[in-house]
Amino acid sequence: MNYYYYEIQCIEPDQIHIGLAHDNVVKSGRAVGWEKNSIGFHSDDGLIYCGSSYTDEAASTDINWFDIGDVIGCLYDRQKNEVTFTKNVTIIGKHKFNHDDVELY
Repeated sequence: MNYYYYEIQCIEPDQIHIGLAHDNVVKSGRAVGWEKNSIGFHSDDGLIYCGSSYTDEAASTDINWFDIGDVIGCLYDRQKNEVTFTKNVTIIGKHKFNHDDVELY
């Protein structure tokens, strides 16, 4: 399988970090994107973080961030090594994700 996708629905307005990470990052309790082998979109600043630094790619600034009922998605294309983030099926950001050969969650 080359594509992996998951989504969440906002049940209260809050800061959201969504993405992919290796198990050691998940266990660290740090936000996705702040550690090696992780990538994440952060709603507080609209940036995509990849392996401890932010990318030059901010998500669209033309949207209001997340409201109750919004559906936020994360699509991983293994073949292209690319992660795409969506809000209500509209793309809000994407980035290449070069990582070690590890399982991602």
